Amino acid sequence: MRALEEKLAGWREPSSATEQDKQERAERMVREAELAKTIEDENLRTDNAHTFVATAFRDNALRIAGTAITKVLSPVSRFASRGGHDEKKLRVIETLGASFEPIFGLSVGRND
Repeated sequence: MRALEEKLAGWREPSSATEQDKQERAERMVREAELAKTIEDENLRTDNAHTFVATAFRDNALRIAGTAITKVLSPVSRFASRGGHDEKKLRVIETLGASFEPIFGLSVGRND
């Protein structure tokens, strides 16, 4: 009976690994779609945005202090009456945080 249980457990493992792979791929697709939408909506620098998000997932936190987030933003007048630099920076941080926190549990940190 024990041998049969072990054999059945072995048969289930590839299935569970396959399901885990599917789940990981689905999460990655959601993350990439959310990032692409944010890049388009906020007119972000694509390469810098991908690097910023990859670093965030590696560190498990969105780093909002320093120049990393600023490198993601496209040039915007700091003195514009609508949607200036600071407003856009906050909007991008909030959007990225809101998009990825439920999926990956990222925290927003001020440390570099």
